[in-house]
Amino acid sequence: MPHALTRTAALIAAAFAPAAVLAQAKADDGKVETVTITAGKRPESLLKASASVATVSGEAIDERGITQLDDALRAVAGVQVTQGPSGLTPVVRGIGPSLPTNIGGDVGISTNYDGVYNNADIASRTGFYDLARVEVLRGPQGTIYGRNAQGGVVNVISNDPVFRKEASVSFGLGEYGLRQASAMANAPLGQGLALRVAGASVRRSGYLSNGQDDNDVDGLRAKLLWKASSSMSLLAGVELTDVSGAGPGTVTPFTESPGGMTPWTSTNPTGQIYERHARKVWAQLDWNLGFADLTVLPAWQYLSNLQQLQFTALTRVKSDGSGGLWQRSLEARLASPQGSAVQWLAGVYRYHLVQQPTLARNTAVGAGNTIIESATATTNRDEARAASDGVFGQVTVPVSSTLRAIVGARHSSDDKEAFFTNTNSSQKGDWSNTDGKLGVEFDVIPQALLYATLSSGYRPGGLSPAPNAPGSTAHQVYAPEKLRSLEIGWKSELLNRTLRLNASVYQYDYKGYQFSNLTPCGGFLGSTTPCNAPGIFNLTIINFGKVRSTGGEIEADWRVTPADRLSASLALLDSQVRSAEVVSVPGVAPIAMQGKALPNAPRTVLSLAYQREQALGNGWTLSPRLSVRRSASYYVTVPENATTTQGAYTKVDASVSLSPSAGDWRVTVWGRNLGNEAVKSNAIAGTMTLDAPRTWGLTFNADF
Repeated sequence: MPHALTRTAALIAAAFAPAAVLAQAKADDGKVETVTITAGKRPESLLKASASVATVSGEAIDERGITQLDDALRAVAGVQVTQGPSGLTPVVRGIGPSLPTNIGGDVGISTNYDGVYNNADIASRTGFYDLARVEVLRGPQGTIYGRNAQGGVVNVISNDPVFRKEASVSFGLGEYGLRQASAMANAPLGQGLALRVAGASVRRSGYLSNGQDDNDVDGLRAKLLWKASSSMSLLAGVELTDVSGAGPGTVTPFTESPGGMTPWTSTNPTGQIYERHARKVWAQLDWNLGFADLTVLPAWQYLSNLQQLQFTALTRVKSDGSGGLWQRSLEARLASPQGSAVQWLAGVYRYHLVQQPTLARNTAVGAGNTIIESATATTNRDEARAASDGVFGQVTVPVSSTLRAIVGARHSSDDKEAFFTNTNSSQKGDWSNTDGKLGVEFDVIPQALLYATLSSGYRPGGLSPAPNAPGSTAHQVYAPEKLRSLEIGWKSELLNRTLRLNASVYQYDYKGYQFSNLTPCGGFLGSTTPCNAPGIFNLTIINFGKVRSTGGEIEADWRVTPADRLSASLALLDSQVRSAEVVSVPGVAPIAMQGKALPNAPRTVLSLAYQREQALGNGWTLSPRLSVRRSASYYVTVPENATTTQGAYTKVDASVSLSPSAGDWRVTVWGRNLGNEAVKSNAIAGTMTLDAPRTWGLTFNADF
């Protein structure tokens, strides 16, 4: 094991060693829950999955009034969530910011909703209703999930129909005018049919002084299950999502003072328009063929945009909603029957994307700091197409009663084409790659698993939106990003299953790491402004030669007594650019990156949570919960300066639930970021996006 990896493992072990000493056995009703996941595209116990996986239950999401990705993943070790003009993007172990999708760019973390990959991030602000769970897979998942999963995977899984009557409702009120409601109804229809319909609506005013950074969303999901026989079932789903309001916003740099601070005061103009409409249709066929289980998963998705955004110091753009993003995908796979001595999985995958960005027009700031459309509009209508094919397989073979070997591989082929209005030119690119996985699993005891994996991940290359030089019709083609990972992990349920203790250490080596680079040359929407003009920049993508990240996580969930629960996690990360790289930033001298850490990669993040189930007598139960997250400092984007650096911070969340011991309803009062910490989520051209300020609210949940 490399010396740095050994050092990290020792630090993690030392940090949490005392916990096991303090624990004690307890009654059956105080054990940790059995968690079943589908991260490996088949049902399996979290304990037996040889990967670093964290889960957030649908019950926790409902109870705490969670409506967005950042709140759902708040306590997951090794995960940050950044916010940009288009939405929320997960960053796992320092990897994940997305590249511009209008030229076929790809995210670093594969986000899947009910098994369907989504290249757009609208669902990061919605879709969090009637969920079974959210799964986070840390580390490259190139074998089973393919391209764009080299940093990890986030799976959002909604509840499927069941063959009994069920219903639930949820209502919530809170600060910033928060009003949220959701409902679900499930019914058997006879003839092997069951229908589940769920919907949600959220209305919240903006966190910023000008009304921006709000969240107005409506969602509706219907799933129909047909159990054709004991060996075959077909699930069909439709999901509609509509987002509106003022949309995201930015603030200019702020400083703390003895008199307090007002970081959520924005000088951006009012009158933004932010509308996004998503439609999704998908199906899943599951058929037990005897020798194997067949799964076929086709999907079609569409996203339209109508937006008029104005960020301080940034180019202003209006889009008229005439374009959209279409995604089609098809996955078919065969898997060995459950319980087979040799576990195997093999399949094929096809993905196709077409994006016709909306007609864009320059806008300006009018009287009263409002947005107006410029009389002389510059237009742009770039188009992009991307296609990806993959064939994959993985097998787990028993070597002995306690030792198993894992071998997997995937071959991916990608091609992209883009038409650029600003240069009246088109370009194409194609890439292919084979990823692999080698691993071993060892059952130390029946309730403890030790595993080691050597795996790889791949993100295809693409086409930069900016020309190579002013007046040029050629656009830069950037290379694929490849990752090799060594990970050693431990999964366990100890002390009569009252303590779940999972840990992993890893070392990543990147080749061709893709980095978004703002070059002060030319202009957005095809402007002919010369280089180094104030406030003018082009977005290009460059490849770094070598990047290494070493780190690990440890997560403990301890049922101290049947009524008391203590959870803790520690994430350590040491990332470093190891080759001579220089990036350009508008208004700043070229920046040498060699020796620097990656953005959004704090060296340490510690999370603690305590929850108690307190019987009050007369059939009532009170459940207080307190959680604390402490993060070391880091920077959110290049250049690393006072504006882009987020100092060390502590966030405190709390909630109290009241419910009848024999009832199916509960009332929860919750508060987030109680210290009102101003945490930077992103920074662009001298402005910043921020996490939510202190908020509080109340939710009512009832099941029928």
